[in-house]
Amino acid sequence: GQNSIVYVHGAAALLTPDDVKRAEDLFKSAKILVAVFECPKATLLEALKLARKYKVTTYVNAAPYDGGMVDSVYELTDILCVNETEAGQMVGFKVHSKETFQQAAEAFLLKGCNTVIITLGEQGACYCTRQLRTLTYVSIDKVRVEDTTGAGDAFNGAFAYHYARHASAPLSETIKKACDVASITVQSPGTQASYPELADIPARLL
Repeated sequence: GQNSIVYVHGAAALLTPDDVKRAEDLFKSAKILVAVFECPKATLLEALKLARKYKVTTYVNAAPYDGGMVDSVYELTDILCVNETEAGQMVGFKVHSKETFQQAAEAFLLKGCNTVIITLGEQGACYCTRQLRTLTYVSIDKVRVEDTTGAGDAFNGAFAYHYARHASAPLSETIKKACDVASITVQSPGTQASYPELADIPARLL
């Protein structure tokens, strides 16, 4: 259930702060902003600042790893999501056990994030918040794995969908549904090609 990715910068690298400013009206009615480390730092910061201005929840998937990311990004992050590899790169030690998961999560909270989610592949995910700092684990059912590429993006998209649609749902429930959607994608080859159509997603996950 593990993956290996080669990343090539594309259109996201050309996104500018001015592009974000021109889209400011979209922030006024948004419920959640999903951001990644693929765009320039200045662009990411502009988006996070606008989201904070309009009280939009900020969800940052810290991928691909960027060792030069500024602390102000984390201070503007409501929910930080990383996988085990990214977590280890960010904290400078191998993240592979419950003890190190907890240590990494604490480090991210100290940077200013309000909530930390660490995805664990076939083991599901774990999370903690500033209020409940001890990690809670969310398990998933075993499935036949064909291709894990894109599972992280599926998790992010499903999380954002459920967060926006079911704002009062417990965080554990939102994470579980995101894990279950990601589990669907790993059973088919390809990245975008493995993402299910809305009609193919079980009603319990909508």
